[in-house]
Amino acid sequence: MKDYSVLFLTARNKSDQTLEQVKDLLLQQINFIKQGNFDESLIRATVDNAKFSFLDGLNNNGNRTYRLLNPFVVSKTKTWPAEVSALDDMSKLTKKDIVDFANKWLVIIMYVFTKKRRRQINCKKSASHRSLLSK
Repeated sequence: MKDYSVLFLTARNKSDQTLEQVKDLLLQQINFIKQGNFDESLIRATVDNAKFSFLDGLNNNGNRTYRLLNPFVVSKTKTWPAEVSALDDMSKLTKKDIVDFANKWLVIIMYVFTKKRRRQINCKKSASHRSLLSK
């Protein structure tokens, strides 16, 4: 089986940062993960956040329907057991599992897309337009 997964990282630069600095910061964070240079408590916090998001999503009918649609209907129940146990499986991950995964799969084949904002042009609205808005 071939893996065609993609990991998208997005970030916004601060007013004193260049886009190049932001790119370097993201790559640095990936390297921290690959080296195991992160607090292990973040794993538990991530799992807790995923559980909270799952439970919070159950408050919405559309979200509940979607959660059943793909694993149960579209894949004809083949992925249903994995879907049901996903959060429990996630809670069993160790720091070593994450570092091993990162070193195996987070190969830097990089495409960097940047969006630079154009200068905003100030447009004055006509007097007739203002009068319509004030009504």
